Amino acid sequence: MSCDASAIDGMCASSGSITLHKSIVQIAIRFLSHDDVAAAAALSGTNPELVRLISTLVISASILFVIAFHFINKEWHLWRDIKLTTEGLLDQVPDISPMVNLPDLIDTDASNDDDNKGQNSKTTPPKSLVDPANPSLLQCYSPSTLTQLTPVPNLSKSQVDALALRAKNAQLCWKQSTFPQRRRVLRTLQKYVVSHVDQICRLCATDSGKTQVDALLGEILTTCEKIRTLLHHGETWLEPSFREVNPMMMHKTAWVEYVPLGVLGIIAPWNYPFHNMLNHVLSGLFSGNAVVTKCSEHTSWSS
Repeated sequence: MSCDASAIDGMCASSGSITLHKSIVQIAIRFLSHDDVAAAAALSGTNPELVRLISTLVISASILFVIAFHFINKEWHLWRDIKLTTEGLLDQVPDISPMVNLPDLIDTDASNDDDNKGQNSKTTPPKSLVDPANPSLLQCYSPSTLTQLTPVPNLSKSQVDALALRAKNAQLCWKQSTFPQRRRVLRTLQKYVVSHVDQICRLCATDSGKTQVDALLGEILTTCEKIRTLLHHGETWLEPSFREVNPMMMHKTAWVEYVPLGVLGIIAPWNYPFHNMLNHVLSGLFSGNAVVTKCSEHTSWSS
């Protein structure tokens, strides 16, 4: 009895194909039912053509799912949201409260009582912000109550140059940091701001003359939203942005790459001392830069 070799090869190939399809169907049933016995029983005595059909449908559905997830993720950044949510839940940021020294809050009511008793010197605005007796100090006062506040240093050119050089040296290392490391810094600042809302609002209200409600909405809320936006979108915004090329350059790839500039010099206005000072520091740090901020001389006590 003779047997054609090509027929044997065809039978072997068909048997191997059926085995592969059965394995795919078993995996699908096991995934849906979580029962290995049910998966094996469902295929016993099943028509091979039906197994092949079910296997093809499973493979097609899997491919369509991968393609759909790719385009949905590209448009809505689902994978980014999952990654950032997991990172935020697992990242235990440090508490920097012991390292931050806020100015001592002034009891304006007590100052007003003293003023009523004749101590008008405490509620008289200085004629010049620079202390005539000590030009290295700036005199500060509250616009709403005219209460004199603690003087702050009036830095000289050499002191500012030293700060800029220090920032330049630090930026050489900071620009190599990863986005998760930068997000950790922003989350640390966010934790501090949220845990010191009352103190920050009172400082800003005392120094700029605004109400604490205005400070809460204009200083705290906007700063926390800036941090949230950078945490959520910052890495996406700084990714290389690809550009289309013309047919003559179809073998080339074009993109815009965002790189740190170095040291940023910020001049902040007086009306929102906390937000205007920290706003550009946040974006500057997240983009890999160092930041030197010149706050307003009229709100330098709180800034």
